[in-house]
Amino acid sequence: MTEQTEAKPVYDSRWQYWSLVILIYACLVCMGVVENARSVTFLAIKQYFNVPYDTYGFFNSCLSVAYIGFCAVASYAAEYVNYKVIIMLGYILIDLGCYLTHFMHSFFLVSVCMFMIWLGFGFFEIGANASATLVFVENKGTLMSLMHFFFGIGAVLGPNVATWSAQLLKNSFYSMYFCLGCVVLVFLLVSLFLPFKLPGTEKEKKESKPSMTVTQALLTPSIWLCSVTMGFGQAIEASGAQWAPLYLVDILGMDAEKDVTLFSTVLYIIFTVSRLVSGPLIDRLGYYRSLFISYFSCFVLLLVGFFLGKNGIWLFAAAGFFYSANWPIFICVVMGFYKESAATATSVIIVLQGLLTLPLSYILGVLNEYCGKFWAYRLTLAFCVIAAVCLSCVYLCQKRKERREGESKSDVNVEMVELKREEEVKGVEKENEKEEVKVEVKVEEKGAAKEEVTKEEVNVEKETETKQTESTTTVVIPSPTEL
Repeated sequence: MTEQTEAKPVYDSRWQYWSLVILIYACLVCMGVVENARSVTFLAIKQYFNVPYDTYGFFNSCLSVAYIGFCAVASYAAEYVNYKVIIMLGYILIDLGCYLTHFMHSFFLVSVCMFMIWLGFGFFEIGANASATLVFVENKGTLMSLMHFFFGIGAVLGPNVATWSAQLLKNSFYSMYFCLGCVVLVFLLVSLFLPFKLPGTEKEKKESKPSMTVTQALLTPSIWLCSVTMGFGQAIEASGAQWAPLYLVDILGMDAEKDVTLFSTVLYIIFTVSRLVSGPLIDRLGYYRSLFISYFSCFVLLLVGFFLGKNGIWLFAAAGFFYSANWPIFICVVMGFYKESAATATSVIIVLQGLLTLPLSYILGVLNEYCGKFWAYRLTLAFCVIAAVCLSCVYLCQKRKERREGESKSDVNVEMVELKREEEVKGVEKENEKEEVKVEVKVEEKGAAKEEVTKEEVNVEKETETKQTESTTTVVIPSPTEL
C-alpha cells in the first residue's frame, strides 16, 4: 500500500508538545484504573444485590448507551469547544459517579452512578483519541500503542486498588469506588493546570483544507464499515474484563476475589507489556497485517483455552497480548484512511461502533441466563472471525479510495499540463503580436520619417526653383556711358 505523506505538526515550544502528551496519557491512565476496576467491582455489585444474568447484561447495555450517547455529544461539541474542556467534563462526571456511589443502597441507584461514570468515559474517548490524531502524526503505531500502554498501566492498577480498598475499609464495592474517586481527583487536579494548545501544520500556513463535518461523516458508507469492524474488535477486548471473570467463577469454579483478581492482574500486565513493546513492530509490519495477526492469534489461544478448562486460563490471559493493540492500531488505520479528517472520523466511528454493538451485551447476558453460562465468553471466537472479514472490506475500500484519488490527481495533472501548454501558446502568440506591433510601429516611424524627408526635399526644390525664376526675370538697365 502506498504511504501518504502527512503534514508535520508545528509547535511553538517543546513544553507545548509535552503538556499535550502528559494530558492525553494521564487521561488514559485514569480511564484504565476506573474502567478495569469493574472486573472486581461489578462482580461485587452483582453478588451484593444478587443480580440475575439477564439483568446484569441489560445493565452493561445501559452503560453502553451512556457511553455512546456522550461520545456523540462530545463529537458535536468538539466542533465548537476545546478538547481539554471535553476531557475535564469527563473527569468531573467520573469523580461524581464514584463519590455518589457511597450514598446509594439499591442496585438501581448504584446503576445510575455507574451510568454517570460511563458518561465520563464517553468524553474521555473523544477528547483523548481525537487529540491524539492531531498530536501523534509521526510514528503513529508506536505513539498510539504507547498511549494505550498507559491505559494498560491503569488497567493493572484498577483491580488491585479496588481489592486493597475493600480489604482496608471493609465495605465491599462502596469502599472501592470511594478510593477510585480519590485517584480520579488527583488526575483531575494535575490535568486542570496543564496548558492545552494543539499544534498547527506547515500546510496550514500555506492553505487551509476543509475537514469532514460530523454530518458528512454520518453520510459516508466507509465510516459505518469502520464502525462495525471496530465494534467487533472491541467486543474481543471487552470480553476479557466483562465475561472472563464470570466464566472463571461460574464455569471453572474459581474464587471470585483471589483467583479473579490474580487473573485480571496477569491479563493486564500482559496487556500493558504488549502495548509497550509492540509499537515499533506494528509500524514495521503495517496496520492491517498487525490486526489480522491479532484476530487470528486470539482465535487460536481462546479456542485451545476453552478445551483445556482450568489449565487454559493462562491462554485467556495470553490472548491479551494480541487484542491489546486492536484499538490503537485501528485508530492508525482510520488516520491513514481519512488523513486531514481523521479527528472527526475517529469521533464518529467511536460513537457508531458503540451504537452498532449496543444490544450485544444484553444478548450475551440473555444467552448466559437461558442457554448456558459459557456462551457469552465463548462467542468471542465468532467475533474474531467477523472482525477479520470486516477488516478485509475496510482494506479494499481504502485501496479503492486511494486509486480514485490517484486517478483524480493524474487528471488534475493532465489538466494542469494542458493549461500550461495553452498559457505557453498564448504567451508565444502575445509575444508575436507584440513583435508585429513593434515592426509596424517601426515601419510607420520610418514611413513618417521618409515623408518628412521628401517634404523637406520638395520645399528645397521649390525654393531653388523660385530663386532661379527670380534671377531670370530681373531687368538689366544700361548705364549712361553705355548709352
